[in-house]
Amino acid sequence: MLLREELFTQSGNEKGKKVLKLLARSGVCEVLFKLETGPRKFSQLMFDVKINPGALSRHLKTLVELGAVSKNDLEMYELTEYGRELISILRQFFEVGDYSKLRIRTSYFE
Repeated sequence: MLLREELFTQSGNEKGKKVLKLLARSGVCEVLFKLETGPRKFSQLMFDVKINPGALSRHLKTLVELGAVSKNDLEMYELTEYGRELISILRQFFEVGDYSKLRIRTSYFE
């Protein structure tokens, strides 16, 4: 599990790279955001995110290994505390992205 304060340490840097590489994969952020609303079975996630089973299986396996997602006794996937922290960071990242687009657009027309 990688916490915010660990991102910029030497060991955290390698873990951070792994997390960023995973989040860049198509469908991973969508899986995390779906799980934010509550636990889901594999088939529910596949339907909700519209992703093929092989890709979803790989994504979930890596998310579980990183400690962002866990699989409970009912065979449902759910976010861990670390997963919720990742979502918080992602939301901030997307807000910065939206703000940058807005600034680029407004400065373009000035």
